[in-house]
Amino acid sequence: LALAYASIGLVSCDSPLGPDNDGVARLEATPPALLMVAGETRHVTIRVLAQDGRSLADRRPYFSTQDPTKATVSQTGIVT
Repeated sequence: LALAYASIGLVSCDSPLGPDNDGVARLEATPPALLMVAGETRHVTIRVLAQDGRSLADRRPYFSTQDPTKATVSQTGIVT
């Protein structure tokens, strides 16, 4: 099973309803990509950044998956 961030939707910050329009310019994922095999568990961390590059530590990403039969992701970034 190969998994890339295209499969995990980093939809927005704090809300499952859509993009954040309050100063979030981009999200940086660590690691930037995942390659996993069935049964493996990995942790993804996300930095939320403002337009000027400041870290917005009070903002949390909302994680989701496009296909939960292939991968699941918790709101703390645990991918299985």
